[in-house]
Amino acid sequence: MLFSQNFLNGFALSIALMPADALDLQQLKTGERLESFWGNFHMLLLGIVGLGTGLIAPAVLRISGMPGGAGVLVDEGTRYSVFRNVSIVAGVACVFQHLPFIFWDLSEEKHKRIILELKLIAKEKNGNLDY
Repeated sequence: MLFSQNFLNGFALSIALMPADALDLQQLKTGERLESFWGNFHMLLLGIVGLGTGLIAPAVLRISGMPGGAGVLVDEGTRYSVFRNVSIVAGVACVFQHLPFIFWDLSEEKHKRIILELKLIAKEKNGNLDY
């Protein structure tokens, strides 16, 4: 369990760092830094998504035959249905969670080049042309 927790913490760290790298690329393309916009948009988006995803578990349990408390899990058919449906939903959620990692193509080398270009642009704007 400790190995799994530490392994998954690596993904959580990557998810926290990926937006910063993407914002560097956005700044290179548009010339504007969007941290404050991204932070506000992210919080708004999480609120809306949280409202929707908070309704998924009760709906899955209701569809599985568990309208009330956990007392109905004594019945083997209901218990199997609940565990099967919850496992399917969890598997689909894991696939969606890994989509950013599948399509992420900003390597460390690309990011280093972006940072170098941003530094050069900043030097030009400040009038410091000593490269």
